[in-house]
Amino acid sequence: MAAHKTSSNSPEDLFEAAARGDASAVADFLAAGHDPREKSYGEGHKTPLMVAAAAGRENTVAALLAVSDLEQKDPEGQTALMHAVNEDHLACAALLLPGSNPNVLSNSGMTALHVAASRQNPSMIKLLLTRADPKAKTRDSRKTALHLACEGEWRGGWNAGTLATSTDCVALLAGVSDANAMDCDGLPAVWRAARQLNADCLRVLLPFVDVQFKSPLGYSLLMAAAEAGATECVKALLPLSDARWTAVNGDTALIASINKWSADCARLLLPVSDARHANNEGETALMMAAMHGREETARLLLPASDVNAQCKYGQTALMKALVYEKFEIVPLLAAASDMTVENVHGKTAFGLAAGMERSADAIEALASHATDEDVERLALKLMDEFSPKLAAQLESRFLRLAVAEGLTEPQAPTNATATPPSARSRRM
Repeated sequence: MAAHKTSSNSPEDLFEAAARGDASAVADFLAAGHDPREKSYGEGHKTPLMVAAAAGRENTVAALLAVSDLEQKDPEGQTALMHAVNEDHLACAALLLPGSNPNVLSNSGMTALHVAASRQNPSMIKLLLTRADPKAKTRDSRKTALHLACEGEWRGGWNAGTLATSTDCVALLAGVSDANAMDCDGLPAVWRAARQLNADCLRVLLPFVDVQFKSPLGYSLLMAAAEAGATECVKALLPLSDARWTAVNGDTALIASINKWSADCARLLLPVSDARHANNEGETALMMAAMHGREETARLLLPASDVNAQCKYGQTALMKALVYEKFEIVPLLAAASDMTVENVHGKTAFGLAAGMERSADAIEALASHATDEDVERLALKLMDEFSPKLAAQLESRFLRLAVAEGLTEPQAPTNATATPPSARSRRM
């Protein structure tokens, strides 16, 4: 490489030499009286050592070690060691570690080990563990390096990226950390593993953790995995867990699993769960499937469920599907439901459908299960909105037909909103 001229008195030339790894030029600048502790204006207010460490310039880092302050921080509170760790430059970190304090916190409240764990770098973690405290927590979120290793790192952008989690990182940290340490939300690292769909990391942690842990809301690890749709984690936890355990809100693992599109977790949990169990709102797993429009899960649950069970508002699974406008699941539920069941407002499923904003869609979904009384009531409701006078005439005709069929005694019609004159009649 051609020798660099050092005639310029600009300090920025020193930082440029450090960034490109020109150790000879850096030595010339230092011999010319440049201060290695001076911070650059063009390199994020970093020292030459920080610049070289961030760029992975091992030879330049070695040349600057003896004349630099390794504990010096940039405006973000990061040392040269942190810069090397941030960029995964293992050789530079190895040079810097003996003279650095690996437990110092940056302005973001993280140590070098926290950064290595969040970046899923097992080689860097192994190096830092020779001097770093694995039980140290981040300042704000109170997470250990093990928490961060279990959370993984999102790579490739939010739209098309993937979550990278290294089992090697978790294995390195599990045995030397406090595996049951809680973060600011009162959750251990294993909780993150269960929710990140990483069964391998979960299995590594199981010998070190309290498997019976419950969150502040009473959720078990099994419930956390089920809620996240982590099928393999559910498989790993099922033999060690009570599937019928209920959280503070009355949910079970089966109920918690329903919000995911896949029925795989529910299929695993159903044989060891009570499908008829209702949470504090009176909602069963089948009702949750109806609310979320999970047809595959609803088919799985139907044989083990009470399809006519009602929540505290008197709504059945069918009514839930209507209220939440999950019309694609309505025919399945309607075929198995008692259409005469009323909610706390005296409305049947058909009555609810007739009064909805998207009543046409709701009624169409129920059409094949409508009774004669349902049709009569809907006709009266629609006619009353168009012409109360015609509605009264229609009601009279229904009365005459009912009398002719011997279904009711002769009586005077009231109005279009009254109960239709039929022996079969009921309120919607």
